[in-house]
Amino acid sequence: MLWLKGWLETRSRVVFALLWTSSYVLLMAAPGRAAKSSEQQGIVLSMLALGFVFIPVWLAGSGIRTQQPFGFGSTKGLHGSTLFTLSLPVSRARLLLVRAALGLLEMVGLIVVLTSIVWIFLPVVRTGTHPGEWLLYVMTVSVCASGIYGLTMIAATLVDDAWIIPFSTVAIILLWMLQFFGDVPPWANIYRPMAQGSPLVTHSVPWAPMAAALVVGAAGLLVSLRIVQRQEY
Repeated sequence: MLWLKGWLETRSRVVFALLWTSSYVLLMAAPGRAAKSSEQQGIVLSMLALGFVFIPVWLAGSGIRTQQPFGFGSTKGLHGSTLFTLSLPVSRARLLLVRAALGLLEMVGLIVVLTSIVWIFLPVVRTGTHPGEWLLYVMTVSVCASGIYGLTMIAATLVDDAWIIPFSTVAIILLWMLQFFGDVPPWANIYRPMAQGSPLVTHSVPWAPMAAALVVGAAGLLVSLRIVQRQEY
């Protein structure tokens, strides 16, 4: 029941993320004829990575609240259906864990689908790569995105529903900019493995950033659990 309820509440997010990211990549990152294959591949991967950064923000949900996505009819404060959710004969921890697990599955599914779309419609990105490296790329992006997912879950338990996506988006953009204007250690940069540092370019697996992302994601889940158990609704 909880899985079905979660899917009904997040399916519009999945559809939006799929349509927006696929059209964004295919239209804005379509390679030009004048560019070299390596340059075209770098452009496409960078644009695709930016889309992968925002997918966790859209799918991290609203904690155990059930606000309509993207602010449709949203208001500040407690959403009415939250009272129904909290009245269910399950713990708050289970509510959050099911929502988190469902969002992660949706996120990985979108990454697989979008990567497949790029593989099919933008063959230039296949230059100098083989299918095994694309599987490593999907794994790398999924793991690194889990770190962003964990951070967004914290926001989902603290910020009013209407502000979750704007708040998380601004925070992600600021963190993204740190890698260009700050001295971020390579092992802590979970963005670079999605683009220039991906297995498609380096032909190796970025284990250190992936481990850092898993730690951040797990920490975000634990902090979120602690918050929802102590929070007054």
